Amino acid sequence: MPPLSELRSRLAKAQAKTTVSRLSSSQCIDLLLKVCQKRNITLVPTLNGEELLTLKQLELEVVTAIESHGGRVAVSQLASGLGVQQNYVDCTVEKLLKAQHGQYTRLQDTLITKGYTSWLMEIAARRLKECGVLNVCDFASEFELPFDMLKLLISQSNLIEGSMNGNVLESRGYEACKERCVIAAVAATTVPTSTLHLAKTTNLDVNLVKDIITRLVKTGKVSGELKGGTYTPKVYSDHRHSSLTRFYSANGYIERSKVADVVKSAKDLPSKLFPDAIMLDTLLLNRKTLEPVSVLVNEAVANNGWRDVGVMLPSELTSADISMLMDNIKGATKNGCVVCGLYVTVAFQESLVKYLVDSLKERHGPQLLLDMAAKEPSKLMDEVTDLLEGDADPIFGECWAIASTELYSHLEPPLISAIRKSCVVDRPSPNKGALNVDDVTETLKDNHMKFDCTIKVMEKLTGDPVDNSHLIMKTVAKELLPADCHMLLQLYSANNFIQINGEDGTVTANNRTSVVESIKDKEIQGYFRSYLEAIKQKDALKGIEASKSLKAAMYITCIAKKERKRFISSQMTYYKQQLAALNSDDAIRAAHCTLMLGLLAKGHYAFLVDKDWCVRGCIDSLTELIGDDEVIKAAKRCLDTNGK
Repeated sequence: MPPLSELRSRLAKAQAKTTVSRLSSSQCIDLLLKVCQKRNITLVPTLNGEELLTLKQLELEVVTAIESHGGRVAVSQLASGLGVQQNYVDCTVEKLLKAQHGQYTRLQDTLITKGYTSWLMEIAARRLKECGVLNVCDFASEFELPFDMLKLLISQSNLIEGSMNGNVLESRGYEACKERCVIAAVAATTVPTSTLHLAKTTNLDVNLVKDIITRLVKTGKVSGELKGGTYTPKVYSDHRHSSLTRFYSANGYIERSKVADVVKSAKDLPSKLFPDAIMLDTLLLNRKTLEPVSVLVNEAVANNGWRDVGVMLPSELTSADISMLMDNIKGATKNGCVVCGLYVTVAFQESLVKYLVDSLKERHGPQLLLDMAAKEPSKLMDEVTDLLEGDADPIFGECWAIASTELYSHLEPPLISAIRKSCVVDRPSPNKGALNVDDVTETLKDNHMKFDCTIKVMEKLTGDPVDNSHLIMKTVAKELLPADCHMLLQLYSANNFIQINGEDGTVTANNRTSVVESIKDKEIQGYFRSYLEAIKQKDALKGIEASKSLKAAMYITCIAKKERKRFISSQMTYYKQQLAALNSDDAIRAAHCTLMLGLLAKGHYAFLVDKDWCVRGCIDSLTELIGDDEVIKAAKRCLDTNGK
């Protein structure tokens, strides 16, 4: 305890000191604000009012707060943490974003530094390295960041060694791992396998599997083919091709159905697998198989007989295949045909037909045989069968025993024709020898050309369509149609043994209707009825159509385009001969010949008759086609002077 004297001394000193005035906190703040206002200094007060911060200090405080939160902080939390109003914090953050662009990023209420994003990329890179794959969507959800932002950061980062595959980040090692998985799956495949199945097996996306297989096939790392979503390994193709070639080598042929898939994958592959094959409709045949067949065919042709070539050929061959096959043997198609596996020569068929006609004619007589051929074809077949299965010539009997039905279908038309030709000589007929079939046929062909050429002239004169109003068409209906119809009816009656009433057995306007009604073939009868109706109505166009139909049905062939030149030339010769034989009394015929020669010289023909009404009525309309005034004048002179 100090002595009393010391205490007194202390009291005296304290009483001797002067009193100093003190300022309150509020007074200090007011004073400081006035000074800052006069000096234009901005200070930021804290919420409790005890501190004033400069903008620079506030910026440092904000930066420190961000760093203390690891580089990521909510802007709304900064204001409460620093104890200042929110507007000051927002202004400071905006200033930081502008002043240090790239170092800071604001996502709505969150402020992120570049260091934070680098840290994120380090985490992503580490996880990617550990797992080989990183789901960016899950990663973004974990750190509550936008997916697009993370995707952009990943693409810009040097730490990430991988690539994006949809929403998944994959490392390069992982890509190689997937490729190895696909290679392993493909290597284990020995049959065509869909990429969907491979994707399920490897637990990978099907499109990724397709891309990997395509790349592997292209680079040659795997041997196979990817087509239509299916991978076919080379070992499968090689095995299949090997089995096909083995079958082909062992049998000498292979069905097209077995190589259909091969043709789809590579159209030129069959020719490579089977270079010596003949391509038929149903199979591919080795050319070596054709050699013994060719020998048999040549033997048959040389001996005018037949040979069994079916034993040398596959049973799968169709008639079309056999026809194509015969085309590959010289002279085979020309000299014969294949019937039920037998190559039958034309000479053999002719000799067989002659044998049958002679034998049946001797057995039944001409008249009965003719009636049988015309009315009872089934009975005729029975007679042929009975003859050939009896004591017939062995060469015919053996062939018939192998292919009776098929052979008869080939023999029936020539057999019936031969019966008609052979037996008609002995048939009593009032018009025997009156009809020359060849001459009548040629005349009918000329009539066809007259119809065709006249129609073409009418098209030039009147345009298309042609009608029956022109005098030339009326002349055709009046003069040419009846003659053509009667000739057709006469020929058909002679060929089909139809009795024609009359003294000379010819078709006329009086008996043609009854002859038509006696025709048994309804189709032919209908054509003739139409023809007669056209003649009655003087309808040239309808008659021409009926004539064409009848000629086609009677196998009278005339190709107008091919025959036109010959026809024009023959008509030119005919009219020149006619003109040369005329005298001064034949004025109308001379005008007719002159007019026709003028048309023919220009390559045209129109049916005209040597009658005054026809020549006078047609000469003016034909002037333009003839184009030669001298010819027209000569024809008119003949008409006007009556030959003088």
